[in-house]
Amino acid sequence: MGPSEEIQTFERMTLLGPRWFFRIVDCGNNEILAASQPYKSKWGRDKTARRLSRSLGCAIVEGKRK
Repeated sequence: MGPSEEIQTFERMTLLGPRWFFRIVDCGNNEILAASQPYKSKWGRDKTARRLSRSLGCAIVEGKRK
């Protein structure tokens, strides 16, 4: 049995320009368990997502806009 959560990364265009986000999602029912703050850089978002991924023992995947 694999991990029950995954971290999905995505970006959005806002009035202030592009912003990068991640969310922790339950793999079983696709429920969003936690959402990130907006990041001004992809690097900042990825740094935090990698740290959480190691702590939770889950994968980071490219997410779709919801």
